[in-house]
Parts: sequence; structure tokens; C-alpha cells
Amino acid sequence: MTAHKLSAHNPHKPLGPGEGERVEHHVVIQRTPAELYGLWQDLEVLSKVFVHVESVVQQVGGRSHWVVKGPLGARYELDVEIVSQVENEHIGWQSLPGGDIAAAGSVHFHPAGDGATELRVLLRYDALGGVVRSAIASILGTDPAEEIAEDLERLKHRVENGALPVREAAQIASKDSLRSTS
Repeated sequence: MTAHKLSAHNPHKPLGPGEGERVEHHVVIQRTPAELYGLWQDLEVLSKVFVHVESVVQQVGGRSHWVVKGPLGARYELDVEIVSQVENEHIGWQSLPGGDIAAAGSVHFHPAGDGATELRVLLRYDALGGVVRSAIASILGTDPAEEIAEDLERLKHRVENGALPVREAAQIASKDSLRSTS
């Protein structure tokens, strides 16, 4: 797990290189990259695993609307779009201008042998208040790097114990193409 403080940013614009707070964490999960990539296609399911995410509503064109929880019960809303995607390898996203938080990130699916996958999440974000809000969050015990690590461990546990079913990415794509033709 890694967290780095970067320069302050105005969240009403997309994050530029070197801006925002950076969090990185990885976990090895006993599922194939295709299975985990398929799971990651259903953002609404992921909102049930990541405790700081209150809700995610998938929209058309690779966009989604997120409501996330912050320190002292604060709620932040942002719209996110997929900016890069290679099936079974990675998904990259960034927030759109105008949200409460500017964010960008990616998830990477690396084969780890014996049907396992190293799942690596990189996230950069900046809420209104930037560095000041980040310091307050740390004092109040809401460290985003720790939350991401705990969320990924929860995801690992639920997937490996069958509490969160996974499907191959091809099944997801097939279902999505049927939905778009109806």
C-alpha cells in the first residue's frame, strides 16, 4: 500500500499529472484475470464491497455517477468516464469536470500463476479543500490508503469464498450487447 501527497488541485477540472493524493494497493485473488475483469464491469456490485462508496449508477458511453462517503459523514458526488480499457488487462478512468471530487485511476489484472490474479488499483483524487481535507481525514482516522487496502481484502475474501460471484468477461460483453440491442 502506498500513499503520496501531491500538489493541491481544483476539483472542478480533471486532475493533471502530479496533482491530487495518490493511493496504490494490490492484492492476489484466486481467480483469473478474465473473471475479475468481468466483475469490475459491474460497478454497482463493486459498490457493495467498497465501504466508502455509497452508490454507483452505470450510464451509457462508459460513464457512471458515484456517491462516496468522506470524513464526518460528508457525501461527495462525481461523474466518471472510462478513458482506457484493454479486456482482461486494465481499466482506466477519470472524473468529469464539475463534481465534488476530481479523481483518476486504474485497475490492472496481472496473471499470478495457478489461476490467480494480482489486482492492482491506482487512484489519484482531490476533494474540495485538498491538502487541508487530507490532513483532517488522517487525524480522524479515515486514511484513504487504508480504506482501499481493506476494501481490496474484502473483495478478495468475498470472491474467493463465493459470496461475490464472478463471470468471465466474455459473458459480461455478451449480456451488454443484448441489452444495447433491445
